[in-house]
Amino acid sequence: MSKIRVAVLFGGASSEHDISLKSATHIIENIPREKYEVVCVGITKKGRWLYYPGDTFSIASGEWERDPDCTSAILSPDPIHKGLITIENGEASVKKIDVVFPVIHGKNGEDGTIQGLLDLAKIPYVGCGLLASAACMDKAATHTMLDYNGIRTAKWRVITQREMNKLEQRCEAVAEDLGFPLFVKPANAGSSIGVNRANNADELLDAVKVAFSHDNKVIVEECINGRELEVAVFGYDSPFASFVGEIESCKTFYDYDAKYILSGSNLFIPARIPYEKGREIQEVALKAYRAMGCKGLSRVDFFLTEEGEIILNEINTMPGFTSISMYPKLMEDLGMSPSYLVDKLIEQAIDNADRTYLSEASMDQNAIGVFDSGLGGLTAVKELNRILPNENIIYFGDTARIPYGTRSRETVLRYAREDVAFLRRHPVKMIIAACGTVSSVLGTNSPVEDIPFTGVLFPAAETACAVTKNGRIGVIGTPATIRSGSYEHAMHTINSDVSVTAMACPLFVHLVEYGYTNRDNKITRLAAEEYLEPIRNAQVDTLILGCTHYPIIRDIIADIMGDDVKLISPGEEAAKFAKRCLEERGMLTDSKEKGRNVYYVSDSVSMFRENAKHFLEDAAHGQVFSSRI
Repeated sequence: MSKIRVAVLFGGASSEHDISLKSATHIIENIPREKYEVVCVGITKKGRWLYYPGDTFSIASGEWERDPDCTSAILSPDPIHKGLITIENGEASVKKIDVVFPVIHGKNGEDGTIQGLLDLAKIPYVGCGLLASAACMDKAATHTMLDYNGIRTAKWRVITQREMNKLEQRCEAVAEDLGFPLFVKPANAGSSIGVNRANNADELLDAVKVAFSHDNKVIVEECINGRELEVAVFGYDSPFASFVGEIESCKTFYDYDAKYILSGSNLFIPARIPYEKGREIQEVALKAYRAMGCKGLSRVDFFLTEEGEIILNEINTMPGFTSISMYPKLMEDLGMSPSYLVDKLIEQAIDNADRTYLSEASMDQNAIGVFDSGLGGLTAVKELNRILPNENIIYFGDTARIPYGTRSRETVLRYAREDVAFLRRHPVKMIIAACGTVSSVLGTNSPVEDIPFTGVLFPAAETACAVTKNGRIGVIGTPATIRSGSYEHAMHTINSDVSVTAMACPLFVHLVEYGYTNRDNKITRLAAEEYLEPIRNAQVDTLILGCTHYPIIRDIIADIMGDDVKLISPGEEAAKFAKRCLEERGMLTDSKEKGRNVYYVSDSVSMFRENAKHFLEDAAHGQVFSSRI
């Protein structure tokens, strides 16, 4: 299979040229080379485009420009070319490009100009589109749109170049409205370039003149005293926010020198703020991201005042991406390594372009999300891999808070909402609650509205009612599941005439996790014989294995129950239900390649890898990350 050709644009005719070189170096070094072919295109400070075939280490220093192998390049706006036109010795040739990563900060790159060119060329690209890029770059536009959407920002005024002939009077009016101290910023610049604090009228006038040297429009804002906080947002249709990060600047405010030159600034991940306040800031970040029309990625910056007020400072649509930058650090805190993050950004850019340029607004290529309180849900993953081998799976095991069965109903519901929210941070098209306790508590209620959702309870109950011949059905499960009576209720809703015999089997979960799963294991067989005796005496012809751990000892249970009893695995039935559901909605992937599994756990990765083989009958193929809820 041929590699995907990704062009990385860097440099630019911008005051943030040098930061772009550092960001691009970090990104290029983390692009998976087994999957992508990298084409480097540098833009000089004077705006000249050059195809650069040299080594990555020369980019950050600026030495790349002097490489003798650099050739002039033009990104063609004609979709028929869909690539880069290079010019060497008077001859032009076209280098096809599959996707572009425009690592250009500030003007002439992050402001919608590059994005508009790529839209014309119909080449997929990482990050926000033309409008969102332009609106987030222009601080006046950002303030206006956020104010309209009810998102708190600092009080502000704008000064344009047309007011230069009466600048002193204009500054006096602004100071009278807002009061000192004030912050003065170029309307279109990033990395805190051209930003100054003004404590009096003379400093305000000087700061405005400095800002005008970077842009023809200047923003003046009230000074906000508070913690400086940042949130990384990732995604297109279902964006998710990172935990909140905090900056402790080595200067009065976090300017260019504090970010990139001076030492002494500290980053705290997570921020030193209450948990609930962090969740509130995450929600505001997502609201702003959507309000501005962002996609792909953005970093949303805030102030948190001593009174607890959340004030949005700015949105960066192509945030700094160096090894010390907040955006990649926040995403790494979620378990996304730099190479994984870069890969996902490129992947999503291609997927989004398919929907945009080809008007295919489907979620076909998104993953199926699965969660459980621990590892039992891996039996559902195993069945999904068997029944839907081309689908990607994202699994979350909340191993740090196991078991859910001992918690109150309210706590289980809260955990379930948090687990779903975690999965929604990723591109998923359906969610399966592979947890018997959660399925029992939720019943027919779904915690999501815009994508399909199922637990493991109802698919198993429906199948049991469909296959029983004598109307006698057995259920074995954890004490919490049996105590809830959820299986009986579900089956009587489907068929009021069935007779249900239920039995709690508390030791089964521990026996499975300790690896006592061999067919000839005497301890497990002894426990099974005792638990299953009342079920056998009830003369059932169908038995639901009502915990996702239990199919691991299916052979032992089958031996005891006999050939005439049909065993129902909730994980298998949930996988079959998922197939039917996605087929009906036209949401099955059209990929012919084997799907990939990605696993997240809230506790030990090494312990997960060790225990997962009991459920998957093999090692956990795919990446495994530790991630807090």
